[in-house]
Amino acid sequence: SRAEQSRAEQSRAEQSRAGDVDLLRAIGIILMIMGHVWFGYIFDKWIHGFHMPLWFIISGFFLNTKRNPKAYLKRKAKTLLVPYFFFGICNELIWTIAGHNQWAGLIWPNSIEIPLNGALWFLPAMFLVDIIGMLLFKYFNEIVADLILLFLAIFGSLHLISLPLSIDSAFVGCGFFLIGKIIREYGKNLLNMKILLSICLMLLASAFIIMNGYVNVRINEYAIIPLFWFNAVLFTVALWNICRWIDIKFHQIKMPWLNKGLIILKEIGSDSLIYVCTNQFILFFLKRLPIPGNNMIVTIIGHLAEVVIIVAVCFMANRIIKKTPLKFILGITISN
Repeated sequence: SRAEQSRAEQSRAEQSRAGDVDLLRAIGIILMIMGHVWFGYIFDKWIHGFHMPLWFIISGFFLNTKRNPKAYLKRKAKTLLVPYFFFGICNELIWTIAGHNQWAGLIWPNSIEIPLNGALWFLPAMFLVDIIGMLLFKYFNEIVADLILLFLAIFGSLHLISLPLSIDSAFVGCGFFLIGKIIREYGKNLLNMKILLSICLMLLASAFIIMNGYVNVRINEYAIIPLFWFNAVLFTVALWNICRWIDIKFHQIKMPWLNKGLIILKEIGSDSLIYVCTNQFILFFLKRLPIPGNNMIVTIIGHLAEVVIIVAVCFMANRIIKKTPLKFILGITISN
């Protein structure tokens, strides 16, 4: 019947949205790891222009004010703060045993990099953004909530004061959270662009990112602030459209190895926490292995091998941990 067909189409559309978001997250995670491995200043500058705002935009896009605030707070604390303190304390203990002492990094993760894993700063920032955004739209008038998030974004971008637990970086994230929510409510056509247009916009955003000064949300460097915001949103929207296209088209190609690869990428995106928490720890040991020769091509191949190893180790560790009582360290203690 027509009703059943409509429901089927809606279901496929929802699956596509879920699939493209997981692909988007997977790309963000892999780029994060590549940034930590280091492929040069230009590459580092390029990924920092968009790859952290991307996560806040996704979070705002999936805002749901129907959730119970107490249960939501508890869930976010378990999925973000528990891993933050568990992995942060473990890293600090290892660092201390190695003869160093930098425990202040747990309180100031975005200004004092946590030894062995500077990426952990993102977890308290994401926690604050999610909670602030959800509570504002739950209990305040929408316009008031919009204005508060906008004010926090401007205040954070100016970086007039450094705050503990990545709060200053979280304020910037609040602005991208608002953009994600606006795209969900008023700009859905932005996620239905043609593939050629999406690629062109991504290239345009990339050019603007290179033209802008150095940007890094963790240490609150934003160069030309309006250009930073424009670049981050434009690139995220363009990349999201490309991920949607890939998710739809690749399902139509009857190649088992290709479909399997897509499934693995989606798993990386949906279970991204383990990569955030452990990638630099693994890299710490890989960097102590010699890369033969000093040829640029050999060096690049060596760095790519490091990325593959890190992704593979995290992927296997994630599957193992999820089947053991240790899954609590990834926040897997309550149903999602």
